[in-house]
Amino acid sequence: MSAMSSRVSIILIHLICWGILLGFPFLFILDQDATPIDWMEYMKRSILVVGYCIAFYLNYFIFIPKLLFRERTKEFIGTNAAVILFVSVCLQLWQKNFAPMPHPPRHIPRISPFILFLIRDAFMMILTVGLSAAIRLNEKWIKTENARKDAERSRTETELKYVLYDNQNDMVPLNREMDFIRRTAG
Repeated sequence: MSAMSSRVSIILIHLICWGILLGFPFLFILDQDATPIDWMEYMKRSILVVGYCIAFYLNYFIFIPKLLFRERTKEFIGTNAAVILFVSVCLQLWQKNFAPMPHPPRHIPRISPFILFLIRDAFMMILTVGLSAAIRLNEKWIKTENARKDAERSRTETELKYVLYDNQNDMVPLNREMDFIRRTAG
């Protein structure tokens, strides 16, 4: 895969993921009747997506390259736990003050809505961090694979040049053979 098509696919993956996440708040604001979309309600619910973006891009640009790829796994997990807890609490405070949820019916066991939604948001952010790591690991794998192919191609060309040089005195024309091998190796 060329560097340009790799970048295009990475950008496409990001756009698709955030398109899905930005569509997620519609599940909470659309009623069964045909009322128009309440854009203020959408903005209040979209703050969750902002929290997911924070977790995703902190990992994508900072935590994964600086911690996970340098085999500092404990720091990576601890840092993510702190960020997820902090962002989840901030999201819950936002929800409580600006977008309160209706209370559940009385017959449902009483679990604090704060704790319930905190767990939901933390879980979604853990999935977001996992998505970030998967995308980054895929990018690293592609780069490693391309470097391996380039090294193999370079090694093959070096060996062919050596064979040509070694057999130059024997008057053996290897140009056609070398062209054939280059076409099949590349």
